Amino acid sequence: MKQPVVIFGSEGGFHVVANNINGLLQILTFDSEPMVDWDSLYYYKDPDDYEPSAKIESYRSWLKNTRSLETITNANALVELAQKYHQKEFKDWMAKFYQD
Repeated sequence: MKQPVVIFGSEGGFHVVANNINGLLQILTFDSEPMVDWDSLYYYKDPDDYEPSAKIESYRSWLKNTRSLETITNANALVELAQKYHQKEFKDWMAKFYQD
């Protein structure tokens, strides 16, 4: 599984989010929605206002037991790693379809 995973924001912006599907599955363990705009993609959880999703612990357990993937505490680190390897190539490819 070597294909990167991308995201398209509803208000604009398109970015690489993960190196592959396993990376995306791990990002989901962070239990936060992505913030997407034209310039960036990031994940944020307000520690004073965070309420875990109803089934997050079941998901984390399932992921560890079925794919041997650990829960992460920093989704942005995985995003940055994926973008380091794929973002420029993705943006170059997208340029064929999108003009600023």
